[in-house]
Amino acid sequence: MRIRVYAPPHADPSVLDERGFIDLPAGSRLRDLHRALKIPILARPLLLCAVNYRISGPGLALKDGDTVSYFSMAGGG
Repeated sequence: MRIRVYAPPHADPSVLDERGFIDLPAGSRLRDLHRALKIPILARPLLLCAVNYRISGPGLALKDGDTVSYFSMAGGG
């Protein structure tokens, strides 16, 4: 299945194509996407993740065509 990803800065962008998509096996969950993006384990609790613009947890099953966005809870200023 093909997922559109707006990845956080510390993810590995090399796993996304030039338009920001990744192909995952059917039945993948959000936690599988975290692993595929190589998001550090310690950084995962500091991120808010939205699937189709709704905040979601790591156990959510992804579907073909989903859009996943990441938001950092820590900011600077």
